Amino acid sequence: MELSERLKKRPPYLFVELDRLKNEKIKQGAEVIDLGIGDPDIPTPFEIIEVAKKALEKASNHRYPSNLGSLFF
Repeated sequence: MELSERLKKRPPYLFVELDRLKNEKIKQGAEVIDLGIGDPDIPTPFEIIEVAKKALEKASNHRYPSNLGSLFF
């Protein structure tokens, strides 16, 4: 698919560019600590998943808050 001229003028997406630079350094043999986009590299702990499941079962969590947000917070 060909990009439009307008899209071609846009700078590259920051995290794509960071990944490119990171991979370039890795190929050069550098040890890299990735502080990029923040994708987890370990599974979410079971306890957090269980709490999230319970929160999803509450009907009150399926509504939009008022324009002031939730009073709870």
